[in-house]
Amino acid sequence: QRLQLPTLVVVPTITLVTQTVARFREFFPKAQVLPATGETSKGARAYRDLNRALIWIATPQTAAGGKRLMGMPGIESRQVLVIDEFHHRAAATWQTINVAARNAYYRFGLTGTHYRADGRDLSMRSVLAEAIYSRSIADMVRLGRLVPARVCLVRLSAPFDPGGERLYGGGVVHHPERNSHLAQACQWLVHLGKRVLVIVKEVAHAEHLASRIPGAVQVDGRDNSKVRPALDALEKGQLRVVVGTSVIGEGVDVPAADALGYAAGGRSRVKVVQDFF
Repeated sequence: QRLQLPTLVVVPTITLVTQTVARFREFFPKAQVLPATGETSKGARAYRDLNRALIWIATPQTAAGGKRLMGMPGIESRQVLVIDEFHHRAAATWQTINVAARNAYYRFGLTGTHYRADGRDLSMRSVLAEAIYSRSIADMVRLGRLVPARVCLVRLSAPFDPGGERLYGGGVVHHPERNSHLAQACQWLVHLGKRVLVIVKEVAHAEHLASRIPGAVQVDGRDNSKVRPALDALEKGQLRVVVGTSVIGEGVDVPAADALGYAAGGRSRVKVVQDFF
């Protein structure tokens, strides 16, 4: 707002594009902030409107120029580059954006997890190395920005697979006792008047859990148009439980949720911290 320079903000998903556009429009006129995704940036009129806008909010695929990987048309006009969920920056698509936005003097990265699950921290930091502001989870809890977490462990038997290839399917997605515990916990939370968000990794798991929780609605990346209406209905109290995959995971704000059913499992520290907080 202070710089008033043409800006490109890159966020990982279409859901986050919608959320970020809404937040930016609280500070800028509507015409100055436009989404840029595969659907919204097609056609002569869309390009004309984008060229007039001060701020573009884009997915990485659109910003990178799709299959051409040369940068989206007009990216060289952007003088400010903001990368949300910056820990993705080691990936090739994001590296393409960094090179294509060659006139962006101001560059900022934002993330709640300034490290990589795959150990490629050096590749990430080769783009932006200097951290100019940081706060720990404990700091954010003290500031009232994050809810403190209380964790208890419920131990269940799990299938044994020496190769590990079927462990996630048998130990998480299709584990009858685990799914029963999750479904019962969600129903109890609804009974207590809570609005519940359930996060899973796989579509099949989302479908299965939603079928076991009365009144639950399931969303996933196959139809992004259903995500925001489901979360809005949760906020209004029209829905009590929403079960979803990563479309309601990393970076997505769901302030209406009173409780989280974290059914995804897995060992990625980045994903758990992103989803949980």
